Amino acid sequence: MASSGFTLANTGKTSPAPVGTVTIKAVTNSAAGSLNLDMTYGPNVWGFEVQVSTAPNVWVTAGYFTDPRNVTATNLTPGTMYALRVRVHGSLNQVSDWSDVVNHMAM
Repeated sequence: MASSGFTLANTGKTSPAPVGTVTIKAVTNSAAGSLNLDMTYGPNVWGFEVQVSTAPNVWVTAGYFTDPRNVTATNLTPGTMYALRVRVHGSLNQVSDWSDVVNHMAM
């Protein structure tokens, strides 16, 4: 990049900044069969991966999201209790550990 005329912000940096951890602060019913996640997360995050479960140790992907204000698992069965977890993605394929599991019923 430098040879192309771009000025590098930090030429000595060889590894990406860490993505840190993610915590689910709250889960709300945003619509029928939809659960919206409110999270706390660190810097350097570009994506959120959400999984849901209705049976022990059986996780199903509920979506990948890039807008932290709109992390909403959809197409859930109303009246069903779901376990939810999330992890964050950063540059150079960095992925955090899964968050602690939070349980919430879809309405």
